[in-house]
Amino acid sequence: MARLFLLISHTLSPEQINDARISLGVSKIIKFDKELMAKWMNIPPKISDLSEYLAEFREALLSCKAGDFILIQGEFGATYHMVNYAKSIGLKPIYATTAKDSKELIQDGMTKKISIFKHIRFREY
Repeated sequence: MARLFLLISHTLSPEQINDARISLGVSKIIKFDKELMAKWMNIPPKISDLSEYLAEFREALLSCKAGDFILIQGEFGATYHMVNYAKSIGLKPIYATTAKDSKELIQDGMTKKISIFKHIRFREY
């Protein structure tokens, strides 16, 4: 059975965990260490070339085996680089799709917009 590595800035929902096990056949879900993930969530916007910044992430992916899934979502440029790298080493990069339901509430003369996201499925890049 395949493993699923997480390169995302949030925790998987119970629906996502269940879907990964059923639709992807995932036996184990693996998070990278907290320091690395903190770095993923705080990619400096002033860097023009992310190659050096992402070296640590490319190195972390070497612990994955060909055929493993990796859920990659985050800063657009970093995601693009890591998806391409994951493919080059035989991983299956995926992302989560959602349905969005927005509601507007008027309270005390102010309008508040609430968005609720529901997991639908995983898709390969």
